[in-house]
Amino acid sequence: RLADINRALRQAQRVHAAVIPRESDGFQLTLALDGDDDPVFTMTLFCTAQEEADRLASRFRQDPEGFIRALYSI
Repeated sequence: RLADINRALRQAQRVHAAVIPRESDGFQLTLALDGDDDPVFTMTLFCTAQEEADRLASRFRQDPEGFIRALYSI
């Protein structure tokens, strides 16, 4: 049980998602996944609606590897 908690904490520290309002319009969504020493994945998107940006950020936080795999499948 403690191992599961530690794994979840390490995962949470590696995953970053930020939604930032832009001055003129829309929202900037930045997603990042850190590796042991270097970033594994970084992406910045423009979203027209905050709900869209929040939904994508939430999906990334829940399953970053699955999110990245979905991008590669496009």
